[in-house]
Formats: sequence, structure tokens, C-alpha cells
Amino acid sequence: MLTAILASTKDLISSKEFPGGPALYCSQALKYLGFDEFRVLTSKGVTYCYLRRLGVDVVGLGIGETVFNIELSDGRTLKLISKSFIDLTDVGNYLSNYLLISLTMDEVPLKIIKELVRGREVVIDVQGFVRSVDERGVVFNDYSRFWELLKLECRELVIRGEEYEFPPMCRGSKVVNCVPNDDVVLIITNGSRPIYFVSKGVLGMLEPLQYIYGPTIGSGDVFTAVLTYEYLVRGEDLVIAIAKASTAATLRLRGSTPWFTKDEVDLISYKVLKTYKRIVY
Repeated sequence: MLTAILASTKDLISSKEFPGGPALYCSQALKYLGFDEFRVLTSKGVTYCYLRRLGVDVVGLGIGETVFNIELSDGRTLKLISKSFIDLTDVGNYLSNYLLISLTMDEVPLKIIKELVRGREVVIDVQGFVRSVDERGVVFNDYSRFWELLKLECRELVIRGEEYEFPPMCRGSKVVNCVPNDDVVLIITNGSRPIYFVSKGVLGMLEPLQYIYGPTIGSGDVFTAVLTYEYLVRGEDLVIAIAKASTAATLRLRGSTPWFTKDEVDLISYKVLKTYKRIVY
């Protein structure tokens, strides 16, 4: 059983409201893989109700979604309208040995996360832990928070994020500067550009699929969910798990439903796997 602690959001795009966030995209990605043995802990709202209708084992802890205004005219600018809170003060019976944690705006305080992850195998998406807001409500990354994630006491810790969410000194191949020990895996994605990752003294690089275009919202969540399923739940080799996660995230761009099937991801991921480069440091 996989336990997923996932934020739910309401995204305002061009004055229209869309349910979103990791709770939505991660859950759908796992469903498209044919995997049902997971439980989602999130706040109650539109996404929570939608996941219940999908047949997801979802537990509502807290009320409401985090609300963002997303401006896509010049890159991507997030403005925080309101923040939700996922109440994990008494969730022992809901937790398993495998945890997926993906927040959007510190919906669970890090001090609580520190207690929940101790001794477990954990995949964390960095975005919700490094984000902060300025006086206008515009979201920016506070990289000082990144270093606190590296101190989590897990049996195994995998941290994934977009390149701009990592401190500048950790980006690209420089990610080797930031891994604290062999129990931590760091993975940096960057759209259609190379994926860099470091694990147990090895720096790796993979090239994502090319020439598939579409809206990117939710693709990072898809990557994180598929990575967690392949690497933690199935025990797949890390390089293969990353190749499959990247493939699923890229196929998501097509906008078709389902976004992908497990057979499709397994087959096409070999194109990504063939690009693998390994550097021992």
C-alpha cells in the first residue's frame, strides 16, 4: 500500500476555475497505470469529491483547496489567493511504509512531515516546500528551505523537482554538490531538457521524449507519481523508473484521455532509456 499526502488546488486560469494540484494529477496517473493500492490524504473540496467518484481511497483531512491564479501569457506566474491546510496531527492508521508527498504551498508544516517520514521510504516533490509569497501574493522560491528537506530521517529519501526549484548551486550536473549521503536521491527535471539525477555516488542523465507539445500543468505531478510507483512500490531500477516517469509526463502533454496506458509507458520508455549517460564522481 502506498500513502500519498497530496495538496488539492483550485486553479484560476483566464478567469476560469479548474480543479487541480497533486491530488488530482497524481491520482489519475496512478489509475492510468492500473494501480489501485494507494490512499490519498488531502483536504476536502472539489478535488476530494472528484477522486471519490473515481473510486480512489481518499481521506479528507482539512477543508478547502489552495487557490492560485495562474498567468500563462509570459511564462508562468503563480499568485496565491488562499492556502488550505491538511490536518495530519493524528494519521498513524492511514500511513504505510511507502509515502508520496507533494504539496503546493506548505499545506503541511515541515515539522509534522519530519515526524511522519521517519524510518519510511519517501518520495517528495520539492515544490510545496520551497515556495513563498511576496507582498503582492506572487509565488517565488525560497531556497533556504530546500536544505531542511535534506535533513529528513527516512529509510530512503527521493527528492524531485524542476530545475528552478533547486538552489542554483544544485542545478544540472551540479546536483552532485548537494546530495548529503547515499540514502538520498536527487532528481532534477527541466521540461524537454535533460533530466539529471544522483544516487549512491553516480550522476546520471536522461533525455526526455521530444516533439510532443501541449499544456504542461500537471506534468510534474505525473512524473512524481509514476516514479513513486515504479521505484518504491514495484522496486524497479532507478534509471528505468525515471525513464518511465519521464515518458508518462511527456505523454500527458497530448491531452488525450487516458493520458497513457501502462503498456504504452513501458514500451515507449525504452527510447528514453537509450539516452542514459552515467558519470561516477
